[in-house]
Amino acid sequence: MNNLNVNYERILEVLRKISKEQLLAYQRRQPKLIDLELISLSLTAEFMGIDSENDLFRKLPKKIAPRICKEDVYAFPDKGFCAAQNSNFYGYKLHAVCSVNGVFQSIDLSPASVHDINYLKDI
Repeated sequence: MNNLNVNYERILEVLRKISKEQLLAYQRRQPKLIDLELISLSLTAEFMGIDSENDLFRKLPKKIAPRICKEDVYAFPDKGFCAAQNSNFYGYKLHAVCSVNGVFQSIDLSPASVHDINYLKDI
């Protein structure tokens, strides 16, 4: 686990040197990690050959892992159903609303059990 921390900090340091922006211009909710931290975590996992998100979350230090989608009940991952593939899955859904020209107007994550119709009612 020590190597994960060291590699993460080194990659984050390099990203901070080459990047001017810390956050996207518009964010609906306050993120738990800034964009550079999330990108650094993803690059660290890739560098270390960790190709499973479950494995990555098990290896994360306790100071980071409890912050990710575990503090609010509405944000817990759960079981969903994909009618197109006639199969169940566990995790999250990405909801994206596009304009007629194909430009994303809104992007959000929800637990897998939230139906698209219910999400559209919320926005």
